[in-house]
Amino acid sequence: MKPRLTGILFYVALLCALTFAAILLQRLDLRLPLAQGKPTLSAASLRLLRRLDQPLRIDSYAPGNARLRQRIAELIAPYQRASHWVRFQFIDPDLEPRRARAAGIRAHGELVLEYAGRVAHLVNLDETSISRAIARLQQARPRWLVSLSGHGERRFHGRGNLDLGRIGGRLRRLGYQLVELDAGQIDALPDNTDVLILADPDKPYDPHTQALVLGHLARGGDLLLLDDRQTSPGTLDFVLRQLGMQAIPGWVYDPEPPMELPAVTLLAATPDKRHPATRKLELPLLLAEAHAYRVKPRGAWRAQALLRPNPAAWSETQAPGKGRPSFDLLEGDTPHPPALAWSLQRRHNGRPQRVILVGDADFAADRFLGNGDNAAFLIDAIGWLTHAAALGGDFGPRNEPLQLDENHRLIIGFGFLFALPLLLSITGLGIHWHRRRQ
Repeated sequence: MKPRLTGILFYVALLCALTFAAILLQRLDLRLPLAQGKPTLSAASLRLLRRLDQPLRIDSYAPGNARLRQRIAELIAPYQRASHWVRFQFIDPDLEPRRARAAGIRAHGELVLEYAGRVAHLVNLDETSISRAIARLQQARPRWLVSLSGHGERRFHGRGNLDLGRIGGRLRRLGYQLVELDAGQIDALPDNTDVLILADPDKPYDPHTQALVLGHLARGGDLLLLDDRQTSPGTLDFVLRQLGMQAIPGWVYDPEPPMELPAVTLLAATPDKRHPATRKLELPLLLAEAHAYRVKPRGAWRAQALLRPNPAAWSETQAPGKGRPSFDLLEGDTPHPPALAWSLQRRHNGRPQRVILVGDADFAADRFLGNGDNAAFLIDAIGWLTHAAALGGDFGPRNEPLQLDENHRLIIGFGFLFALPLLLSITGLGIHWHRRRQ
């Protein structure tokens, strides 16, 4: 009897231990690092921190919640290890309400970053948000994007499917100042215009507006052209001629489209990774009835292709929506169109002047923005045009912690508490039964 009693007590103790472990698993916030050593920052974040030349203050307005403060401290610790300029402290908004009100705090755990007299607030706490905030603070001044309006352009503040409202919101969150100006209401562009955007005007520009655009170009201003010739044929030709660019007749047809939609013909565009504006893109872009261009740069301009179509694609002169196209050289179709987007660059008065032309505007519209790397391409293109590529940098942790939610903990707890002991018991009974039969 004693051996049997000992066995029973052993299994009771084992059951109690497993129950205790399951309770702990439910109560503890389990975080398992996927890489050895302390959490590290991405290469882009480390480059930002190396450019610091004065203190970067980070204040966390977090109440006395140990778990919340621990998570925030773990998030900031890699920044402190990477640069001695980072100064971090907790401030309890419940104990110092006046200070919290003066800082404009809206949520518990909110971060306030201050550098060189400039301030940024963060509520979403992750490496991408923090590093982009640091990049904005390092800019000596905000970058101003001016989009002309009054001629049927796509609107960065609009809400229609073909407007650019979603990408406009993302650019503003990245720290860009984005304004729309009616060319008929101004005599000149603002002196602090960093990039002038011509977003698919569907009406020809009048002489006054053309003079504004060409004057900006002549003074060394940077330019983004979204030329959707299906809706606005030829409205931007006046500036393309100045740059030595010519649209190939027709629209680019891809016989192997990535997907098919009614009333729209789509094609995939592959980024040419030799250019800084496309180097980090991993996915193709999805364009709708885009156009290709030949480029013979004038003067000191240097051209480089950004987006290339499928090698099997061609420029089709038959209007879209009139049946499945077939290549016909006699009808004016052009095989192997070179590129759907180009960049131009030259030196002007000692500084680089930059232009990007894209033969489509739908790719950045709200309807298509979520496809492929459409959004990332436009953000990186504007970063290159404004010489502020770090604002859209590839920030992100290289070793994410594994965090188990409530369901995962229940599954693991049930498995160890019931499933595994049951499996072992069945195995033991099977072995016992087999031996008795022998």
